[in-house]
Amino acid sequence: MAHTSSEDDKLTSELIRLLGSRTQTREDTGLGRSTGRSSCPNPFLRSTNESGGGQDSSNFSRRTTSEAERIAPLSSSEVECDWDRPIGRGTFGAVYKGVCRGLPIVAKKLTLNHDSVEEFEHEVATMVKLRHPHVVLFMGACTEPTTRLIVMEYMPRGSVGDMLDRSLKDSSKYPAPSFELRMRMAEHTARGMNWLHCSDPPILHLDLKLHNLLMDKDKNVKVADFGLSRVKTSMVMEGRQGTPTYMAPEMITHNEFDEKADVYSFGIIVWELAFWKCAWEELPTKQSVFEAVRAGKRPDVPADTGETLSLLLDLTWDPNPEIRPTFSSILSTQVLDRIVLEHYISFERNKLGWELWFDYFLEVREVPLNDFMEAFFATIQVDFPKEDTFMYRSLKELLITDSNSNDADVVTLQTYARMLESFGPLQTGTGFFETIRKVFLIGGFHGQIETRAAERLLGRRPGSYLIRYSTTPGSFAISVVTQKETLKHYRIVHQAGQPFTLLLASQSYNFPSLEALFNAQADPLYLRTPLHSKYDNVLEDSLQQEGYDSVC
Repeated sequence: MAHTSSEDDKLTSELIRLLGSRTQTREDTGLGRSTGRSSCPNPFLRSTNESGGGQDSSNFSRRTTSEAERIAPLSSSEVECDWDRPIGRGTFGAVYKGVCRGLPIVAKKLTLNHDSVEEFEHEVATMVKLRHPHVVLFMGACTEPTTRLIVMEYMPRGSVGDMLDRSLKDSSKYPAPSFELRMRMAEHTARGMNWLHCSDPPILHLDLKLHNLLMDKDKNVKVADFGLSRVKTSMVMEGRQGTPTYMAPEMITHNEFDEKADVYSFGIIVWELAFWKCAWEELPTKQSVFEAVRAGKRPDVPADTGETLSLLLDLTWDPNPEIRPTFSSILSTQVLDRIVLEHYISFERNKLGWELWFDYFLEVREVPLNDFMEAFFATIQVDFPKEDTFMYRSLKELLITDSNSNDADVVTLQTYARMLESFGPLQTGTGFFETIRKVFLIGGFHGQIETRAAERLLGRRPGSYLIRYSTTPGSFAISVVTQKETLKHYRIVHQAGQPFTLLLASQSYNFPSLEALFNAQADPLYLRTPLHSKYDNVLEDSLQQEGYDSVC
């Protein structure tokens, strides 16, 4: 089955449909992007010349082995491994960790028979052509009559599948990676697979899964193990290939398949990365997985899942392979970047704040403070303030935290999203800063500190209190020393534009603002003396310099 580029229109058109209901052209507000990106209000209109699948992949098996014969062979004596201790096994043989020419490597050692030798030659011929940052590096092969080895770079962090398995067994010891890191893993996978599919003819993986995604020391993901299982039946483009959990419907039903089978597997991978779970774990056997997929079922997607993530899943695991996007389309539409943005910022609650990051910073997760400030004040249509004003200083203190990764001041998507949820919704004008000022005027706001740190700061003086972020973005917590000199913590549930709900042991109370909550609950909660913080300094300095009425 050959695919034309028009088949990718489904993903692009659906993303534009979603986007069209959410953003307006900047001409309506007199604003334009200050970056070098296109003035088009969305990046989904970009195209790419890489089709990722315009070839007839039935020609895949007709690759000659001359490439394997031309490579500089490795001697088995150069590959040093503990041959009694494999780190993995498969139908092809076993995998070993070792050293070759002073470099750490992984070696596949084949169990020799007629079929395995033919498969070995095909895999070497395939791998020798592949050089991509997100495909495991082929370093050489040993082609001695009694020893057939494929030598690849060593990936020290193992597979993403192993990481998930460890995390599910002991989440306290192996916590889940951040959502943006998991989506970066998906993007790396798409880049590696796009390289394979854009080969001439396309190279099919057919066993794409988390355990075949390996990580280097920086958790960059590379696609691995894409040769033998494909070559084994390369002359027949139908039947079952790979791992049942990831197997496309057309393969399960023994129908003809092509590179879109890999796209289906990628959809399962995205689901597992997004929700940090194993797909189909509730089904006991591979046959029950086959039956579920044949019946049109897919892994459950929670009702509160973002629209773009839901769309990508629906398209990648569509029963009709022609509906599934190519990897080239997945990359050119930046759909994974948008999934990350939707995960952290609600368009419904923070429309303008969402549009700011989408318009200026969609491809990145952190930006220099000065770049962010320019985009922020342009978006709210306010002249860029001086650095000693309340607007500038309060924004900087809320966005630059001690946990930021670099020495230079950078704004992360997560800290920006938390600020929006806590003080938003963002609107044009200075109203956002008026909300911040009212919270600072309460006194004792400390931003993002942990419970134990709050307790250490408060000591045992009755009536001392502080306000801090709760673990859920948008929510707050009050930590206070009671009259009996014990520490208590009260949670305030909140989202941008929503009431502030104080949770007590037996009941809860809603308030229109944090200020109103404190006015009503200061005496019942024994809130007497706010603990001073850096945010109080910002407020006090601005009051001294500008006067109360001109804080903003």
